Amino acid sequence: ALFGLGEAPVYPGLSAAYPNWFRKKERGKAISFMLAGSKFGPVIGIPLSTLIMVHYGWRPVFVSFGVLGVVLAVAYYLLLTNYPHESRYVNKAEVEYINGGKVATDTKKVMPPWSDFFRSGQFWAIGGQFTAAIYINYVFLAWLPVYLLEAHHFSLKQMGLFAAIPELGYAVGNILCGTLSDFLIGKGWASSKSRAWFGGGGLLLCCAGLYMTAIVDGKTATILWLTFALASLGATMNASWTTCAKVNHRSEEHTS
Repeated sequence: ALFGLGEAPVYPGLSAAYPNWFRKKERGKAISFMLAGSKFGPVIGIPLSTLIMVHYGWRPVFVSFGVLGVVLAVAYYLLLTNYPHESRYVNKAEVEYINGGKVATDTKKVMPPWSDFFRSGQFWAIGGQFTAAIYINYVFLAWLPVYLLEAHHFSLKQMGLFAAIPELGYAVGNILCGTLSDFLIGKGWASSKSRAWFGGGGLLLCCAGLYMTAIVDGKTATILWLTFALASLGATMNASWTTCAKVNHRSEEHTS
């Protein structure tokens, strides 16, 4: 319960920070690194947890990651600010670049009426996409190690290594989607609606990858299709998060 309380503000807090810290044309790429980081954690964490558990037992796993979490929390508190111009690590030229040449000022956040969201078809479409994507994501997070151990008879050491590969695929798919979509939109070769195509297409490809996982035989083929499925899901998650930031920014401008 305490872990959930501690984790809950991370995504909303970072999502609120991105419009302040990145230019519009860079937000897809920036968000991709946030989401890729959430999956790159298991890339390191799963093998490391397995190694610690094999040699020292399961309790030191919780202790080590708990201590690391405290260190990161202190670093966040000391290094991060709400706006770039409030940070002693950001110079005037960087602030002007982030703000597109505008003078940086403290702005009061204006919350648009909830009725605007409930009447928005895009709001419900993004919500539906998130529901599907988050469900698949947490099934992977919670059950992938057990699935490899029990359904495909990986040893504990093998699971610790191979369970990290699909998570790495998610991170790569996320970054590729964010970078490519920002590039296409920045060049004028695609409209901002193209993010919806990335999101929907990624979800369909993820479903195809999960179907192939269910019908193939062999450990190698299983890992490859799981990796394909999570990489595709990474594209969907990036498109969804970037679209949310765009909708929120537009709503605030409309309200103000």
